[in-house]
Amino acid sequence: MERKSTAGETAAEKLLSLYEAWEKAGMGAWGVTSPRMMRQVAAMNAEMLRFVCDRFQQDLAFQSDALKCRNPAELQALQGRFFQQAFEQYCAEMGNVARMSCEAADTVSDPVPRR
Repeated sequence: MERKSTAGETAAEKLLSLYEAWEKAGMGAWGVTSPRMMRQVAAMNAEMLRFVCDRFQQDLAFQSDALKCRNPAELQALQGRFFQQAFEQYCAEMGNVARMSCEAADTVSDPVPRR
């Protein structure tokens, strides 16, 4: 009786095939996740998590401040400051992530030491 492949085995076979294709195309470093690359990815994840947590705290503070407004003009001014600050922070963060992505790409393009 012929044994059927499980979904996990099929996925592993496809992944292995992809790595072999990368190796044949001269992109072997892309198929090997180096510790340097993993450190870069972990740093990017930590940075994005830090940013999201900070923004979440600021969003909560905005809601609290909005409830304290005594008239529509105060609320409008508060909203303007909040959205301007958020826009500036998102732009700066995307610059950080772009820089970190370039550093990660440079890490991957460095030769992978053979064992």
